[in-house]
Amino acid sequence: MSQTKKPNVLLIMTDQQRWDCLSAASGGWGSTPVLDRLASEGVYFEQCYCAAPSCVPSRASFFNLLSPGRVGAMKNGDTWQPHWVEQFQRAGYRTLNVGKMHTQPYDVAGGFEQRFVVENKDRSFLPRFYDDWDRHLKQRGVKAPNRHSYKHHPDYDTALGAYLWELPPELHWDYFVAQTAEWLINEHDERPLFMQLGFPGPHTPYDPPAAYLDRIDPEGIPLPSAFSMDEDIPPHRDYRDIMIHGNHGGVKWSDQPTEAQLRKLRHYYAANMAMIDERIGAVLASLRY
Repeated sequence: MSQTKKPNVLLIMTDQQRWDCLSAASGGWGSTPVLDRLASEGVYFEQCYCAAPSCVPSRASFFNLLSPGRVGAMKNGDTWQPHWVEQFQRAGYRTLNVGKMHTQPYDVAGGFEQRFVVENKDRSFLPRFYDDWDRHLKQRGVKAPNRHSYKHHPDYDTALGAYLWELPPELHWDYFVAQTAEWLINEHDERPLFMQLGFPGPHTPYDPPAAYLDRIDPEGIPLPSAFSMDEDIPPHRDYRDIMIHGNHGGVKWSDQPTEAQLRKLRHYYAANMAMIDERIGAVLASLRY
C-alpha cells in the first residue's frame, strides 16, 4: 500500500469525562452530538475501564499496552513515556501530539516528531513548567485563572469548582487544543497523519464559557444519591480533608453539598464537555471526515 493511501489516525482523549455525560450512552444528560455520531458510525464499548483511577498510571498503561505496575508508573509524577507511537513513525506517519499527555518528563518526545504541550489545568508544578498554552497567553498579554487565583474567587467556598470562563472563548485551554490541531492538519504534508489530541477538560475546574450553559437543561441532570462518610476510618477521613482543604484544581469540596451546588457543578461540567464536543467537530471537519 502506498503512503498516500494509509489512513489518517486521530486519537482523541478527554480528561475525567464521565461515561453518562455522553448523550449516546444510557442515561446521557449532556450535549455531545459529534461524539454521538462517532459512536453511531463506529463501535461503542459499553464495558470499558481505565487501568487506574489516576492520570499518569492510566495513560502510561494505555500507551505501553501494559499494566501500570509493569510500566512502573503507579502514581502521578512517576516517570514514563509512550512506547508504540514510534511504530507509526517507522510506518511513514507524521506523528503529532497536541494537548495533554501527562508524560514524565512533560516534554519527552515519546515517538512524536513534534509536540504542542498543554499540560494540565491545575497549574501548581514546582519547578514551574511553561507549556505552549502558557506561552500563547503570555504573547497575548493575558493571565489565565489558576488554582491560586480561584482561591480568591467570590464563590470559592461554595462553587465546588464550577466557575465561568471569563476570558474570550478562544483562549480557553480546550479551545486552544482544537484550534492548534486544525492549524496543523491544514498544513500541507504528503504523509499520513497520526495525531494524539488531548483535551485538559472536563477535568476540574469546571470552567465553560457562558454560551455553552444554554446547551444543557439543568433540570434534566441526574444527581447522585446522598451518602455519608465514615468518620471512624482514617483513610476516608484523611482523603475527605484533603479534598476540602487541598485546593486541587481550584476546588474546595464539601462533605455535605446541597442539591443546588451539585446541580450547578454538573451543569458547568456538561457545558465544558459540550464545548469540547463542538471543537472535536471542527477538527474532524478539517480532516474532511
